[in-house]
Amino acid sequence: MLKHPTRLIGGYGIYRGYETSTVSGAWKRYGPGNGVSSAAELRERVEEYASKRSADHLPQLDPRIGCLSLADPVFLDAQSYLDPTAYGVDFPRQVVKFKTFALPDPFAAALDFLNRDPEFNLVSGSGVTENSQRKKREGQAQFRAEVLDAYRGRCCITDTKVSAVIQAAHIQPFVSRQSNHAQNGLPLRSDLHTLFDDGLISVDQGNALLVSSQLDGTDYESLRGKPLIAPIDPRATPSAKALELHRKSIYRPD
Repeated sequence: MLKHPTRLIGGYGIYRGYETSTVSGAWKRYGPGNGVSSAAELRERVEEYASKRSADHLPQLDPRIGCLSLADPVFLDAQSYLDPTAYGVDFPRQVVKFKTFALPDPFAAALDFLNRDPEFNLVSGSGVTENSQRKKREGQAQFRAEVLDAYRGRCCITDTKVSAVIQAAHIQPFVSRQSNHAQNGLPLRSDLHTLFDDGLISVDQGNALLVSSQLDGTDYESLRGKPLIAPIDPRATPSAKALELHRKSIYRPD
C-alpha cells in the first residue's frame, strides 16, 4: 500500500529501483513523496518501526533507511480501492515491500495500469484543471527525481550542481500524469526554469539554447547558442517533438 502525505489510502506504481539513504537524504530527495508531511515525521515513523522490530534498538539522529522508487504513482481513495484477491492477485500480509505483479494482469487491467511508453508522446488536452494540478503535485517529486537522476543532478544549461536550486521543467507544459515522462523534462536552475516556462529561452533543433532578444543586455544573453548537456541515460534524451512544440508555441524570440 502506498501512503499519501495526508491520508492512508491504497495505490500502485511502476517499480524504478531501490536505494539506501539517511532520513535527511531521503527527505531532501523525495520530500512529501516519502509519504509523510515533514522530515521530523519521517524520522519518527522510522524510529517507531525500528523499535518494534528490535528490543535492542538505539535511537539515531539520522538513521539509514531503504527507499523504493516508483514511477507514475497512483493513489486510490476509499471509493476507488479494489480488493486484489477479487482479481486473482494475493499478496501475503507479512510481505511489506516488493509487492509486484507482472503485466498483462487482470488486476492491472481493472486499474487501467498501463506500462508507460518508453518514448514520450505529446499529451493531448488543454487547460489545467484542479484535478490535474493535484496530480501534478502528487507526481512532481518522482518526476524531478527521474529527470535529475538522468543528468546526475546538474542543470543541463549551466552545469550547476546545487540541488536546492535545480528543478525539473516540463518541456510540453503539464497536461496530465502522462506529462511526467523523463523525455519531457529538463533539469534547470530555478531562474532558467522560469524563463523557459515564460518562453524567453528555448532549445533549437541542434540542442543549443535559444535566447529571446528581450534578454539582450542581460547576463542571459551570453547563454545564446550554448549546447545543452546531454543526459547520462540516453532513455531520458529530450523529446524532439516536445522541444519543437515549445519553440513554435511558447518561445518568444522577440
